[in-house]
Amino acid sequence: MKRNHNLIITSTETICVGLVMLFNQEMIRDDPHNLVVHSVHAFGQIPWVTVLLLVGSASLLVALSGIQKWKMEFIATVVLGGLWASYSVVFLIQDEFFGPTVSVSTVLSGYVFIRILMDAFFNYSGGDHK
Repeated sequence: MKRNHNLIITSTETICVGLVMLFNQEMIRDDPHNLVVHSVHAFGQIPWVTVLLLVGSASLLVALSGIQKWKMEFIATVVLGGLWASYSVVFLIQDEFFGPTVSVSTVLSGYVFIRILMDAFFNYSGGDHK
């Protein structure tokens, strides 16, 4: 049975980040006086953490099961890409408003997003197919 190892790794990372954010509710800081910062603060709240956990779990199940029907791996990759792109932007906005440097969260989430893009290009487009 063929399994998408990149999707397994990304799904597991998504679940881990969701769990960290679940138990560390202050991971995304807030400033109620700044509309932009206050808006992105929602990404650290329970509903968005639940989205991380659900998308990560569903993607992991798709990757482990090797389902080839309905292009489920592609759909999981696209959804994970959108989610990680969103969190990269959220962390970058936080860095802009709360600190003079770029945080580890921004660098790592950006790296995961770029890895998802590379996986999508080489596995689902005109790149070098397997």
